[in-house]
Amino acid sequence: MTNANALIYDKAFRDRADRRQTWGVFLLLVALGIWLWVAYQLLAPFSITRSGTSHDLDCGSRVFYDAGESGRESYAEAEGERCAAERDLADPLALLLLALPFAVGGAFQYASGTFALRMSEHAAEVARLEAARES
Repeated sequence: MTNANALIYDKAFRDRADRRQTWGVFLLLVALGIWLWVAYQLLAPFSITRSGTSHDLDCGSRVFYDAGESGRESYAEAEGERCAAERDLADPLALLLLALPFAVGGAFQYASGTFALRMSEHAAEVARLEAARES
């Protein structure tokens, strides 16, 4: 293979590796967005507007609620069934399961792209050192 062909191949190889890294970052950002939304759903207090009235029902967060004097009250007992039904734990769990493929795929794409770039840089450095040794 001529030197020009090797350079063209190396540039195409690096471009593919860079694209893999970019896709990895994008997928990780999607997973991060889902994780942040789930954290908001679990940590932030919220209010429910009752239909037909101007009164809002204020609910504590799913994580930081007043568990009563014994410390053993469930969220539904402490905040009420309406609050528990509004922020059911099944929805955040489903979102976490949805984020898992994005996180794994993003980590794999980013790691494989980074590895390919580093190997290409290593091969170029070895070729440069051998060329310097021969001359």
